[in-house]
Amino acid sequence: MRRTLQAARNLFHILFPVLGAIRYGIPGRKLRVIGITGTDGKSSTVLLTAAILRAQGYRVVHYSSISTHDGEIEMPNTRKMTMPGRMELHRFLAMSAKKGATHAVVEVTSEGIRQNRHRMVGFAAVAVTNITPEHIESHGSFARYRRAKLSLFRHVRAGGAIVLPEHLAEELSPLKGAGKVFVVGTDASSFVQEADAAGDMHGSTVRIIRGQEEVRIESKLGGPFAVSNMLMATGIASVFGVPLGVVKTAIEGVSIIPGRFEVLSRHPLVIVDYAHTLKALGELLPFVRAHSNGRLIHVFGAAGGGRDRYKRPLLAKISGENADVSIISEENPFDEDPKQITSDILAGFSDTHDVRVVPVREEAAALALTLAGKGDTVLLTAKGSETRIAGVHGSFRPYNERTYVRCLLGTS
Repeated sequence: MRRTLQAARNLFHILFPVLGAIRYGIPGRKLRVIGITGTDGKSSTVLLTAAILRAQGYRVVHYSSISTHDGEIEMPNTRKMTMPGRMELHRFLAMSAKKGATHAVVEVTSEGIRQNRHRMVGFAAVAVTNITPEHIESHGSFARYRRAKLSLFRHVRAGGAIVLPEHLAEELSPLKGAGKVFVVGTDASSFVQEADAAGDMHGSTVRIIRGQEEVRIESKLGGPFAVSNMLMATGIASVFGVPLGVVKTAIEGVSIIPGRFEVLSRHPLVIVDYAHTLKALGELLPFVRAHSNGRLIHVFGAAGGGRDRYKRPLLAKISGENADVSIISEENPFDEDPKQITSDILAGFSDTHDVRVVPVREEAAALALTLAGKGDTVLLTAKGSETRIAGVHGSFRPYNERTYVRCLLGTS
């Protein structure tokens, strides 16, 4: 019975995208669609890539967990759905083509791939930012999660491009299918090379080399992920022939990426970031610790509903090793008891660490700011630019961490 139901679900998920493609005239043929996947950095790379292509003069639309852009207006994505399902992606592409768009940059999730939302798009290019363990319960294993990500290669048009970071190139290049692989990284043999990268809380610099071209980018985007996201976006844009001078102008014109290492205050230093995976938090917290002079106060939690329960004590360990005060609160509990989530997280802390449990996120944010002195740092992770907290039975509660914290700071 269970296998029959699963087979029916699979057929359902395949049927709708195919019908959508047919209904809307297979719109992927009318655009150059760029799919960006990976565990971390997808949304930032989407926005940076779209900005570069627009600076080149292309008519570009995008769809990411942060925002959507129809070629004329950019709107926050408030649906809590990164990749549109059923027929929605094809409808979005069809409307984009009708408005004269030439390129579409789309964030592609493992769940979206598992539900076949990418079927019949026909990607002109695909980029993979990284692949680390995540969504294990949903996919059944890390191997299946990884396989879902990499199956996107089979949906690249003949003659299309696949952009990979150098740490994945040797492993993934044999799986490229019809696409041609372009590698970005620090090695001199890379299609796009990074050199002399540096960054702090408030900005990043990097020298980017492509063949005989070279530029030095001085970006307002800080944090540990800014340079890798800029490099990946440069690699994607380079596939479409964008000069590095245009890349420099476009990236330097991006002052913030909402909810991605977004500094809301300097005294105390208050940062909102979307990091929620082990890899992301494992890089973010040491970076912030290294650049903080005072105490580091960290607000975080873990998603519920059977989502990656194994990582909860591991997240606590990372927080406990880097933060002076850790405040556990809600993120998106879904149908799981928040007390169980908290209990799982608490198991990862040492007995001596300063841990506070504040179930309501607004109260947790307020406590963090109350505890912070002028030289301290407050880091709030996992909500980023989200505008809702997901609860039981599909319920949602409005909560925009960026807006709420600004209100507490009196800067809204």
